[in-house]
Amino acid sequence: MVSKLWRTAATALAVLTATATQASEADRPDALVLSGRIIDGSGAAPISQGLVVAIDGVITCVGKAPDCPAPSGAVFIDAGEGSIMPGLIDLHAHPRPHYYGWFLASGVTTVRSANTDLAMVRSLQALPAPQTRLIWAGPMLDGDNSIIKRFYPDAEPGAPSPVRPADGLSLEGVELLIAETPEQAIAAVDALAAEGADWVKLYEQLPPDAFAAAVQRAGELGLPTMADLGMASTRGLGGAQVDLL
Repeated sequence: MVSKLWRTAATALAVLTATATQASEADRPDALVLSGRIIDGSGAAPISQGLVVAIDGVITCVGKAPDCPAPSGAVFIDAGEGSIMPGLIDLHAHPRPHYYGWFLASGVTTVRSANTDLAMVRSLQALPAPQTRLIWAGPMLDGDNSIIKRFYPDAEPGAPSPVRPADGLSLEGVELLIAETPEQAIAAVDALAAEGADWVKLYEQLPPDAFAAAVQRAGELGLPTMADLGMASTRGLGGAQVDLL
């Protein structure tokens, strides 16, 4: 088990999690040892009185104390009655800045944000370290009869709408992209890729041909796709090979 300590090691204790996640080069000790009960995520029995040893930010040993000698001068952190474990991953969240810190405090070191407008992404990315790693999908793609449209009342005259056709010129202020054709779906995926999105989210009323086109274009650009279970199971779109639900 070798990985960057400040990205993957986390504990049930907030202080351990914060120490193990996104530590700056200036603050990170040359050698760090976490001691306590270890749950490695493999399904194996927990290791009682175990050690996690990291040198220069890389985990070099996980196991019983006799098998993981501590380097000279290492900083020790005792988990007490807590557990030391790989960082948890929340695969479907809609995070907001005012509670984002609770993810890390709970041992969640990676969050996949689904359907996030660009302003919210920037707000989350601007939070001071240490913070949970953010993997994000921008505005999601759906059909013109999207149920999500009911959440967006008509914009004020002259104000941009958070709902717009997928082949528009900008994603600023947009929370829902309407794609009725394969061409619109491809344009939307291209726009999301240009903004640096990590995922593309497809929703329930996206027409099948537009859905398939979006998945294909995302694959060409190296972007994984996600969809709600209802779409994959009730509309026969599992064959389009969505990466995750």
